[in-house]
Amino acid sequence: MLPIPGQMFTAVALAIIFTANLPISFALIFITNPLTMPAIFYGAYKLGAWIIGTDPIEVEFQASWTWFTQSLDEIWIPLVVGSQVLGILLAGLGYLLIDALWRNAIKRQWAARQRKRNQ
Repeated sequence: MLPIPGQMFTAVALAIIFTANLPISFALIFITNPLTMPAIFYGAYKLGAWIIGTDPIEVEFQASWTWFTQSLDEIWIPLVVGSQVLGILLAGLGYLLIDALWRNAIKRQWAARQRKRNQ
């Protein structure tokens, strides 16, 4: 949930450094695509403003690079804080979900193997 250009390179580099699953790291980058980015980053901004205790600035949003660069001075601290917290929360939930799915798949494979041996 990094509000930066080039997050693909950052995610891939960190996946290599921390020996994480590279295909999943690369694929999850596309959660923040041009269609979802405004909603996700607006939510991250509101979350960050709530966390640091500031009132969110009511602005008329325009999905343009010009609007973003002109508004960055006012929104960057809550945006970064909210993005980091949102990223950590989603990473934790994603880890738990993938772990549960993996364990379920292993249990099913083990049960199938046991059924095959008992036949």
